[in-house]
Amino acid sequence: MAWLGLPVPARDGTVIGNFDEIFADIGDEQSIEQNLSTFSAHLKKIVHILKNATKESLILLDELGAGTDPHEGAALGVAILETLKEHGCVTLATTHHNPVKQYALTTDGVETASMEFDIEKLQPTYHLLMGIPGRSSALLIAKRYGMPEEVLRLAQSSLDARELTAEDIMSELNERKAALDNAEREFQTTMQEAQNLKQAYQSRVAEIDIQRDKIMQAADRKAEKFIAKAEETSKEIIRSMEEAARDAARKGYNVKRRELKTLKSVIESRTKKRTEREIENSPKPFEPAPGVTAMIAGSGIVGVINEIKNGRAYMTAGPMSVDVPVSQLIATDKKAKVAAPPVDTSKLPTADSVPPSIMVRGMLVGEAMPLVENYLDRAYRSNHSVVTVIHGRGEGILRREVHALCSRLHYVKSFRLGGEGEGGFGVTIVTFK
Repeated sequence: MAWLGLPVPARDGTVIGNFDEIFADIGDEQSIEQNLSTFSAHLKKIVHILKNATKESLILLDELGAGTDPHEGAALGVAILETLKEHGCVTLATTHHNPVKQYALTTDGVETASMEFDIEKLQPTYHLLMGIPGRSSALLIAKRYGMPEEVLRLAQSSLDARELTAEDIMSELNERKAALDNAEREFQTTMQEAQNLKQAYQSRVAEIDIQRDKIMQAADRKAEKFIAKAEETSKEIIRSMEEAARDAARKGYNVKRRELKTLKSVIESRTKKRTEREIENSPKPFEPAPGVTAMIAGSGIVGVINEIKNGRAYMTAGPMSVDVPVSQLIATDKKAKVAAPPVDTSKLPTADSVPPSIMVRGMLVGEAMPLVENYLDRAYRSNHSVVTVIHGRGEGILRREVHALCSRLHYVKSFRLGGEGEGGFGVTIVTFK
């Protein structure tokens, strides 16, 4: 069928054999002209097949060993099949002889099969049963067509005991095969339902984890802002108090500071777990390398890797330069922010080219601090004596970072919050040496 371009009743991926010739002995080949019996006609064809078939041949044999004494016909049929097997031919043979069926059941390289038959309805089901030999239903069919009961009883009583045993075995095999097929179909259905439930459960758990992490992350950020504001407010209150009360206030502050430190530890622990979970659930395989864009797990920061050294990645993320353990990097489809072009330091800036103030209000710490540091350096080299950093009031986070930076710069003489008319707590006045 395949070689003639006809549709083949087979599954996708089936391989069609490359046969050099097809030999067939099917139906009654009796020749009146040659005065040959049915059995002789079959033999003549089979002899021709045995002489001309090769291991590349396909051989189809119908009712092998029929037309003669059942015992001799069965023995001859087994011998023919064994010979064709030794030649390596692909052979399909049908038979009603139990010895031939038993040969197929017990011989390596030979497979038995049968077409299922509904005993109750006495009708074929057209289902192929692999590994199960067919049983004869001659007496049942004869009964259906009106064979007298006394004839059927005599036929049943005259059956050879050995043949009857083989028929019983085949009948039991058929029943067991049918039961196993039904059980397998039910099992496959149950497995598919279980797999669908498992996938739905895993998807739901993943969604809940994501929502929980978002809620906890937002809460932790609020807590961090609250802690920073509380620390800054406490320090300012202590600085404004009289010396007599300052010691008592400092003791109270230290107690609260330890509590806040414990809270910070809890937040850091949760952040670490979120980071680990984000790394574990990252869907894409990732190989960090210079020039590759990556995300720092748990932070949302996206940058380009410049160098990997001693298990750490040195990255550029917008105006920031950061280094993190390589194990904390995950793949991302986001693009890294482009850093501002470097300032040309070949020419000394002048006071006219550098403004007396810089505005970073509303920026994130990571964005604002590189700009402030660069500005203070340029302002100092342009001979400004005093400049203003406008960071806004907010939660006090930017203000604290600006003050920490000023305390580290050797060329900063002093710094203070703005006074009345200068912007108050929203600005820092920086005086250079």
